Amino acid sequence: MGCTELPMIFIYTNIPPVFHHQGGWDEMLMFLIPALLLTWLRKKQNSEDSEN
Repeated sequence: MGCTELPMIFIYTNIPPVFHHQGGWDEMLMFLIPALLLTWLRKKQNSEDSEN
């Protein structure tokens, strides 16, 4: 099992089953917020690397 597989397993095990049934904004936010944070952090790191 590689490092890339662990975060997905971690996400799926921590989401309660309720989210899989109701869908809508709750489910979207559960996936969008971490994704947006990750992309923002990567952009921030890239801009800091290019400045140095």
